[in-house]
Amino acid sequence: MKICPKCGYKNKANANFCGNCQAPLDDVPITSNHHSKLIMILIGIIVILIAILLFMMGTRSNNSSNHQQATQSSSRVSNNHSSASSQSSSQAPKEKFSDEEYELMAFLKLTDDNSDSNDQSNEMLQSLVNLDPNEKDNAVVWHPITNGRRIGFGAHTTELQVDGDHVNVTYDEIEGDHMGEGNGHKTYSKAELAREFKLQKDDIDKALANLEASDNAKNY
Repeated sequence: MKICPKCGYKNKANANFCGNCQAPLDDVPITSNHHSKLIMILIGIIVILIAILLFMMGTRSNNSSNHQQATQSSSRVSNNHSSASSQSSSQAPKEKFSDEEYELMAFLKLTDDNSDSNDQSNEMLQSLVNLDPNEKDNAVVWHPITNGRRIGFGAHTTELQVDGDHVNVTYDEIEGDHMGEGNGHKTYSKAELAREFKLQKDDIDKALANLEASDNAKNY
């Protein structure tokens, strides 16, 4: 091809005049297309190499970012676990029942043990739930003693004392069909009492509220 020296237009190799500006091309040398094709090939190769390089850099950057995020995530999980473990270890587990609840449960358990009927404790509990603390003739006693409580319904009382994981019960033994003068002793574990009375916690709390109010009304 012939490149016009005047306007730069690319003409065919056998052209005598520029197809764009009509300038004469007799003395213009013929330029081979091979050189131009070679330049285009080199440019194409360079573009491909640049694209590959950018792709590799992007992949490496993503991998580095993902690794950093994974490390941070792992660190957060570890910190959260450590924090939860620390809080768990610093906070002692709370008792499901109070000592006063265990004491009343021990009395109810004793009621069943000293009766031929397993429903005796439930009947006793319902009577305490329905107790009128302000009734003048109310003879129910629920009074604090050393490390425990005393419960009674007249002349005879039962002492209930929490000792670690157990409740010690001291009561008047039954002689025949009446209460005797001697003392009996039983020990119940908190776990045993919790299993037996866990479904009656609301009634136990109501009964305790009545017993406390009744004890306060007596003005010892």
